[in-house]
Amino acid sequence: MGGVDILSSNDSAFKKCYKSLFLGLIDFDIIYAFILYNCRRAADGKPKMTHVQF
Repeated sequence: MGGVDILSSNDSAFKKCYKSLFLGLIDFDIIYAFILYNCRRAADGKPKMTHVQF
């Protein structure tokens, strides 16, 4: 009977790993979009934006 509880605890720890990985990838995507946007603005001759303005 004790094995069921261990399985449940491992399952919840596994889900937490995916949550942090997903949020890290979202953060990476936002930063990468900011960099690409500023590169495009610089190519068009417009001033760069700050991260807060973005």
